[in-house]
Amino acid sequence: MVEVALGTALAAIGAGVAVGFAGLGSGLGQGIAAAGSVGAVAEDNDMFARGIIFSALPETQAIYGFLIAILLLVFSGLLGGGEPLTVTAGLVAIGAGAAIGFAGLGSGMGQGITAASSVGAVVEDEDMFARGIIFSALPETQAIYGFLIAILLLVFSGLLGGGEPLTVTAGLVAIGAGAAIGFAGLGSGMGQGITAASSVGAVVEDEDMFARGIIFSALPETQAIYGFLIAILLMVFGGILG
Repeated sequence: MVEVALGTALAAIGAGVAVGFAGLGSGLGQGIAAAGSVGAVAEDNDMFARGIIFSALPETQAIYGFLIAILLLVFSGLLGGGEPLTVTAGLVAIGAGAAIGFAGLGSGMGQGITAASSVGAVVEDEDMFARGIIFSALPETQAIYGFLIAILLLVFSGLLGGGEPLTVTAGLVAIGAGAAIGFAGLGSGMGQGITAASSVGAVVEDEDMFARGIIFSALPETQAIYGFLIAILLMVFGGILG
């Protein structure tokens, strides 16, 4: 029986959190969007291609989580070769997994809610397609924030090769950074998705509501920005980024 080093085992947990929670949000969001698309196609056969486009949008969160998970598996040596990871590196991996995992969870669900509303709007007004894509793209940002923090943690902790060894304290700071953007992105993504979905409906009734709908939809973005900034500050003053 092969015994896995504790740091490597922690990296495995980080990989599971990354793809597991991001995939959870992505799957639920895609299901919501696809359900709306099915109804749209039932009303108008020409909606099939556009329905596929809207249904595919929430797939990206799972891809982000999958990429982080693969990086963790490769550079932790779990896929063969490589040196066993330290406990500190394992803690950093959990932080990276939390960053994209939880941010992707909220982003995926929020994007699915907006995409479902958008595809219904396009059935009523074909000119809503481009505006529906814009509204549906808004909740994507939370997953991007989480993905960026995860990449920064992996690069500057030396998990992807090179870099100075970190202390256990820095590893715990990495978990804090991942939690900051992860949970802030979770709430922000869902809130933005709900608001953007309502804004799509408002624009269908009144085209002049587009700019105001974008402003309303942007408001729940602020929480993710706060989480992103705190994550950066934690990494800077926690010794991860220098």
